[in-house]
Amino acid sequence: MRRGKDRLGTPTGRPVPQAIDPASGFKVPLSNLVRQWDGEMVDRRFVDKRNPQDFVRGVRDVQALPYARPESPDSFVAINIAWENGAIMTSETGDVLLTEGVNPGESL
Repeated sequence: MRRGKDRLGTPTGRPVPQAIDPASGFKVPLSNLVRQWDGEMVDRRFVDKRNPQDFVRGVRDVQALPYARPESPDSFVAINIAWENGAIMTSETGDVLLTEGVNPGESL
């Protein structure tokens, strides 16, 4: 009987378990696969190291202004518009009033 490895690659004559490496697409011995950081089993020649930017944490910004003045109250302005056909649109407190047949210069 011969000593050493036979044509199948093992001393016992059993076939070596093989797997397809997802990173390279090569068929590799199962013993060469290692777990990568994302949980995928790849050949140890093609292991990707985790990017250092994955470990950076964000720093919260202060949103409040140190010396903010309060918001001024809303001021509404009355606008009277006279159209050519004699209709007047009046807006005073947010209400809009459309009237017809009033001549410009007349009060309502």
